[in-house]
Amino acid sequence: MISLKGVYNHGQITLDQTLDSDREIPVIVTFLDDDEEESPQKYQFSDLAGKLEWDGDPVAEQRAIRDEW
Repeated sequence: MISLKGVYNHGQITLDQTLDSDREIPVIVTFLDDDEEESPQKYQFSDLAGKLEWDGDPVAEQRAIRDEW
């Protein structure tokens, strides 16, 4: 499977790059929403700093998780 980006404008699809092939290749054309082309906002975890309260032993927890393997 190969993916190529391009644009649809007035009934024509223009690909950003070409694909050299000597045979017919079936394709599926998917139209993306304009919003999907922008990268999603990354969540800032800094607003959660200091809100987690835990009284456990981190080394003991790490060993317990390691021993599960």
